[in-house]
Amino acid sequence: MLPLELKCDKNGLLYMEDRKVLKRASLLLDKRNVSNRYYQNSFYRIDSTDDYIIKYSCNPFLKEDRKKMMIMLENLVAKQSQVPNVDFPIGYFRQWHKLRGLIVRYYQNGVSVDNIIQADDIKSLEKYYCYDADNIHNLFLLLQNMLDVVYEMFENGIYYTDINPGNFILVDNQVKVIDFDSRFVFFENADKDRSLFNIMYNYEMLLRRFLAAYDLYYDCLDEMFSNFEEAKVFTKKVENTIYKR
Repeated sequence: MLPLELKCDKNGLLYMEDRKVLKRASLLLDKRNVSNRYYQNSFYRIDSTDDYIIKYSCNPFLKEDRKKMMIMLENLVAKQSQVPNVDFPIGYFRQWHKLRGLIVRYYQNGVSVDNIIQADDIKSLEKYYCYDADNIHNLFLLLQNMLDVVYEMFENGIYYTDINPGNFILVDNQVKVIDFDSRFVFFENADKDRSLFNIMYNYEMLLRRFLAAYDLYYDCLDEMFSNFEEAKVFTKKVENTIYKR
């Protein structure tokens, strides 16, 4: 259910502005290392719904950053109907009439892929994502699924380059993308080739991290792939090679 507290600004975007929300205890959701990140976030519940929360920036945004975030939000909201497998932010939170965060989907039972990798136990994956009894094949189904979600955005003109385990959530046996940061989300007017290169590079790093965490040795990770189809073929090749050992 959409928050009842939402209002509509002059550009048609939804927003909230309620200082009482920030007086509550924040939700402990972002467990990543924040020592090297300037923008740190707190998360707050919304009275009227459990489906959405406020992602509040603890550091005020610079004027240029606010502008970029508003442009990103406008594009994501406009494209939501074209990308049904991704839940984009639905609006923004403002304080003293300035943007301080986004209103995002809340996955109460979701588990970060980063947390799963840190467990260093491939069997633990099946608790949250299970489409095959074979643990290795189940892992590679997840990797393909993650790639498919990013591809769905890419094909609809949303270049989501921030491919890392902390930005994927597993909930109800599904992969969900979180953390839409205007520094890493681009659209049709951006350099498509550069965005694709960054996506492929970060996907390779994701694949490497999974293999290292689960001691799945593969000695040909210097092979190159430059698009989604090649990445899927390569991922399958890695899986087949591991089975042959």
